[in-house]
Amino acid sequence: MNWRRIVTGSVLAAALLLAPLHYIAAETSETDKNKETLLKAYEDLLQHYSKPGQEKLVEAAIQGMIESLNDPHTNYMPPDDYSTFINSINQNYAGIGIVAVADEERKGLEVREVFPNTPAEKAGLAVGDLIVKVDETLPTPGKVQELNRLIRGKEGTVVTLHVVRDGKNIVIQPTRQIIQLPLVKQTDAGNNVHMISIYSFGEKTAEEFQKAYDEAILSNAKALILDLRGNGGGYVDSAIEIADFFLKKGDIVVFHDKSGNDQPVAADAQGTDIPLAVLIDENSASASEILAGSLRKNNRALLIGTTSFGKGTMQTTVKMPNGAFIKVSIEQWELPDGSIIDHKGIQPDIRLSYPQLFVNAAVQALVPNRKQELTYSQGQGAAILNGTKLADSPVLITLNGKVYIPLRFTVEALGSAVSWANGVTSFNLGGKEIAVPKGQGTALTGGVTYIEAGAFAKLIGKPIAIDKDKVTIRY
Repeated sequence: MNWRRIVTGSVLAAALLLAPLHYIAAETSETDKNKETLLKAYEDLLQHYSKPGQEKLVEAAIQGMIESLNDPHTNYMPPDDYSTFINSINQNYAGIGIVAVADEERKGLEVREVFPNTPAEKAGLAVGDLIVKVDETLPTPGKVQELNRLIRGKEGTVVTLHVVRDGKNIVIQPTRQIIQLPLVKQTDAGNNVHMISIYSFGEKTAEEFQKAYDEAILSNAKALILDLRGNGGGYVDSAIEIADFFLKKGDIVVFHDKSGNDQPVAADAQGTDIPLAVLIDENSASASEILAGSLRKNNRALLIGTTSFGKGTMQTTVKMPNGAFIKVSIEQWELPDGSIIDHKGIQPDIRLSYPQLFVNAAVQALVPNRKQELTYSQGQGAAILNGTKLADSPVLITLNGKVYIPLRFTVEALGSAVSWANGVTSFNLGGKEIAVPKGQGTALTGGVTYIEAGAFAKLIGKPIAIDKDKVTIRY
């Protein structure tokens, strides 16, 4: 696909050819004057009695210009920082080998994946662990994701992770090593549904995606889940190529020429027909949002999860004569329908609150007629959904001799979003719209709304096995 050439080559050249000569001359004159002013200020400031170094003044001037843009995605990067940035996109860095995403409510990083034969696995870190402190640094509210950066560091050094597991505080100390993590991973989600997780849009992401897709098809996959949770972006062309893989028609993304005219990137006619659901969360950003948004706007996939990050700008890196780089925002792109997601994010079709339920909800959306079983047990503490124990799930409570189950968690476990409005809880199960007025068999405990198990059974029209210690819902 030649979208780069279209956007940055021929369109710009045409704009220059059609521009009036007197306008070009005036613009050139103004540019020259500004360059001379900047250079003179630099030369004069070198005479300051404090004897500032040339490199210090140059970097300060660049940083000042960048700060005036009020754009967190435009940055000045010394050579080492640039190498770290590129290696991070390609999943090659000194770290411990995990995927961990911010949980602002619990003020920590939730470990979503621990890769085999990595320092994290050897040190005993596990999926579901909550990292609440890295060395001596506690997370800053609203910026919990920054703990991920602190986990990475110099090869051979030890990082101290303060972890909460099953309500207990433990300390784990892996030793960082150079790691090449996969950009893409394919797993079996059951019911002939396979999941392809894309961790970053690196140089080889599209190539690894094709291999993962082929593996899924060879394993008799009848539907796919595309997991973009925690994926902060990377190379835009990788996201466009994967979107094009699924689409047979329509636009993928809309860029602009220098005059602001739309330059849509269209899909070719070679896309697949396999049923598709996409998982997103608050850490799905940039290239992830191009991919998820294009599939959603073209009615190709359901989005499941939470509202995405909201980074609707595209950057390029420019090498400076001193060896440093400037990453500069050059475009605010739009989705195919003209919507701008910058600072807004993309709303999912099925909005869920519990991350441990996202994959099951995606399978349910793709295989709506499958049978499910959800069990709450006082003895086990955690719920069991379709044979899998769910960490950090609400438990049963007993009030006035009656057994109550957590309402939102139960409905989301069965694959439906839950909404509250004017004191009414509503959801859709099996195509049936259900509304629960406040107080109708419900109780609020510890900030969680519970519903009496028998009342829930009547609402959904399914029998529920209930005793004082255990509730089993088959749906």
